[in-house]
Amino acid sequence: MTADRRWQDLFHMWTTFILFSSIPVAAVLAGHRTGRSLIDVVGYGEAGRLKEAGRRVAIECLREDPRECALPSLSLCESDPVTAETCYKIILKCAGHLASQKLFEVAHHIDSRGYPARAFNLALLAVEGVTISFNQVSWFPGTP
Repeated sequence: MTADRRWQDLFHMWTTFILFSSIPVAAVLAGHRTGRSLIDVVGYGEAGRLKEAGRRVAIECLREDPRECALPSLSLCESDPVTAETCYKIILKCAGHLASQKLFEVAHHIDSRGYPARAFNLALLAVEGVTISFNQVSWFPGTP
């Protein structure tokens, strides 16, 4: 497969994102985050350009649909510190629109990658979104 075909595939993924949904694009890109098969086919230089283009698409997916693209975009961009920081900042900005469960999932992912301070900030934002109503049972029978 030639390099032109790879760029056409990337363009196809981008148009899929625009026309349909951002979920398949981010999931496809996150599945190839190492780029090892790309290196075997097109060489290091072309694989680097393709991975960079994929990270740009992942950041755009995250900006357009943070609810569905937070984890795939973050896992795709974690190999590059600049784009990983960009993803983290976008997630922080959109934290008010994300469910607490999603924020806890992202915080767990970030913590497992060795960034406990960042994970703590996201977990704290997630806890702020949790509410227990006054008539909700918050104890189990048989406990004091």
